[in-house]
Amino acid sequence: MFVSRLDRPWCETPMEPEEFHIANQSEIEEIKEQTRNVYILVPDEEIEVASAPYGDGAAKDVPQHHENTPRRNRSDTKQELPAAKNSIREIANLVEEIEARLESDKKLDMPRVKQSIKRMVHGVGRNPDAYVWMTRITSYGAHGHRQSLSTAVWAVAFGHRLGLDEQSLNNVALGTLLMDAGLTKIPAEILRKTSRLAHDEWDIVKTHVRHSMDMLSNRSGFPPAVMGLIATHHERLDGSGYPSGLRDKDIPLLGQIAGIVDFYTAITQPRPFMKAVSPLAASQILYKQAGTYFNQNPVNGFIHTLSTYPTGSLVEMNTGEVGIVSSQNSGWLLRPNIVFLLNAEKKPYDSHPLVNLLEEMNNSRGQPLYIVRSVAEGEYDIDIELTRI
Repeated sequence: MFVSRLDRPWCETPMEPEEFHIANQSEIEEIKEQTRNVYILVPDEEIEVASAPYGDGAAKDVPQHHENTPRRNRSDTKQELPAAKNSIREIANLVEEIEARLESDKKLDMPRVKQSIKRMVHGVGRNPDAYVWMTRITSYGAHGHRQSLSTAVWAVAFGHRLGLDEQSLNNVALGTLLMDAGLTKIPAEILRKTSRLAHDEWDIVKTHVRHSMDMLSNRSGFPPAVMGLIATHHERLDGSGYPSGLRDKDIPLLGQIAGIVDFYTAITQPRPFMKAVSPLAASQILYKQAGTYFNQNPVNGFIHTLSTYPTGSLVEMNTGEVGIVSSQNSGWLLRPNIVFLLNAEKKPYDSHPLVNLLEEMNNSRGQPLYIVRSVAEGEYDIDIELTRI
């Protein structure tokens, strides 16, 4: 079971300062002593659980902890990096191969595809930071591959947090990796256009969902849930999405997950016609759109998955230095681990020091050290792919 909110500020309780799992009855008893109402996150909704009146015994309707839901950072990030690097490279090559085979109408090696997906899903479950980090510092041949990989990793991390079963996680990974395959059918001059798209051009772009479905529907091995995710990841809560104008509960959970994560990764990465926004700004935009375009509870869950300064995001320090978040310190949302890229004068470091903000409260000159803001990709002309970290 995942506690997502309390009926009072976290700082007024001894609980962890973020969402946390409940694994046994003793933890339930501790929460009962600290609060009267809690909110639990399950795959479809957030449920309020009121404690029984004092002296009336344990609450009988509290669902059991989902044993398949891993805790964040269960494995050491540094130890996980080699496996993450191999897995991300494998998936990147696989996506490129799948697209080529779809284009030439060749048969897909689905057992190999599923094995690669399974390894990635298990790895993200062990340590999402390592996989997010590798999607950020690895060089790819095409912008679309970076976005599909980032979307898949974040979607799987989000799915783990929601407690999805293994098959659903595999479906999320496969679906998000291939949901934009139909973009290969869109004229390149439209995709590369640097000004805002005209109405008719946007209508052409929207056909990529149908193209993706057509490319995959005549292939065996794609579960209905994967096809459903691909078909609905651009549908929106109020019916304003495409291609079918579905509303609310007509959009399956996996489609909602894909839609939220795809939106986030799209606006945080530079595009030909639009500058990227910072991860913090993207989270704020998502939060404002919850209840209109996206369901509120999945949005809340994804924002918690991201953390305040997501792994792989750029940040500026109070000293003027700029760095990239390499991993999180569980329970300390404002003090992650950071690799410094630019010094106070915004000049690149010759070597890139790694700083654990939880252990290093001050820099070498005794100055306090803390993050002051989230930085959008492309700001200060930082190119992560060209940075040797």
